Order: sequence, then C-alpha cells, then structure tokens
Amino acid sequence: MYALATFAFLLGAAHFWLVALSWSNPQAEAYYWRPAALGFGVVSLVFAVVGLFVAYRRPDHPVGWLLAVIGVLFIGYQAETEYAVHALLVQPGALPLGNEAGVVSNTAWVLGFAVLPVLLLYYPTGRLLSKRWRIGVWLAALAALSTMLDTIRFWPYRSLGPDLLFLEEVGEPFTPWGTLVGVVLVLAAVTLSIVSTLVRPCGGVAQLNGSRSNGSGELGSFSSSMVLSPRWA
Repeated sequence: MYALATFAFLLGAAHFWLVALSWSNPQAEAYYWRPAALGFGVVSLVFAVVGLFVAYRRPDHPVGWLLAVIGVLFIGYQAETEYAVHALLVQPGALPLGNEAGVVSNTAWVLGFAVLPVLLLYYPTGRLLSKRWRIGVWLAALAALSTMLDTIRFWPYRSLGPDLLFLEEVGEPFTPWGTLVGVVLVLAAVTLSIVSTLVRPCGGVAQLNGSRSNGSGELGSFSSSMVLSPRWA
C-alpha cells in the first residue's frame, strides 16, 4: 500500500516537474498541448489517490486497488512521455534512455485503458456477476499483452530519435498491429463491462426481492459496505 502510494506520488512529482520545464517550449507544445499534459496528469493522480484511499479503508475490496492501478499506469505513462519529450525535444541528450522512452510512449497508453473495463466488471460489489464474465478480464489481459509485444517489435526503431514522437508526420516504420489489436480488445472488454453494469441492478433487485426475509441482497452492497460500514466512521 505505502510503496504503491510513494511510487504514484514520485511519478506525479516527476511528471509535473517535467511539464513545468517544458511549459514554454514550442516543440513540446507541438507534440502535446501543455495544459492538456498538466490536466491529464492531475486526473491520473486523482485516480491513484482515490483508489489508494478506498484500498486503505477496504483492503479486501478490489475496486480500490483497481482504481489505484489505473491511476499509477496513467501517471506512469504521462511521466514517461514527458521524460521522452524532455530528452528528445526540449534538451536533446540531457537525459539518458530518451530514445527508449520515446518507443514506450507510443504503446504504453493502452495499458491504463485495459484495466478500466476490469474495474467496471467488478464495480460495485467487488465480484463478477458469474464466472462467464471472466472473459472481459481475459480480453483486457490480452490487450495489455498485445501492446507489450508491439513495444518489443518497435524496439529496433528507437534510433529514430525525435521522430519517435511524430510518427504520424514522418511515417510509421511499421504497422502497429499489436497496439491496434489491443485497442479492439479493450473496446470489446468495455462493451462487456457496460453490459455487466446494466445487467447487475436487475439481478440485484431480483436477489433482494428473493431474500427480503433475511435482509440480504446485492443491491447497494458497495454503498452499504463502504459508506455505512463502521470502518468508515
């Protein structure tokens, strides 16, 4: 818990520091609008903070951990991208491994989005509707794996230098099929998670009606367990 929190805040500090250093740099601005870079960093850190807070209060509930992982992946991507921007555009050669960071910045953005449908599948009860919904988790895992394989394919082209950040303009050295497949898998997982979210209330109402005598039920389990629990007092 504390290690993850420290890691998230270090990534956030690095991201904001690098954005500040490149705030008025025209090349950095051409790559990534500076206010947007700052805003996405703030949003990513909010995900991490909220997730860590929930995980601290309810360490047995996966929703908090999933939120924290999403936030760390997003702020990690933002910090890594700003590192590449500084090393390749703002002060070329000032930081080591700039080319490698440029390669990763082209694919790592998918990882955070891959975890989002998993969060929706487990929200709000902390459990899947049934084992059949595990397919959404597997799709998200395959999306992450496909993206990482694309990073390996892209690795030999790290000598492109600053052009790594402007591949759409200079022409991509290869078709990023792995990343494209990853995006499709993420969209499929998101679709499943949305269906799960829509179906879950119906099942909760039915279970509530069927078990009214003993006061149990799925409906409102997240709010009752996390808001009404004495541990939140």
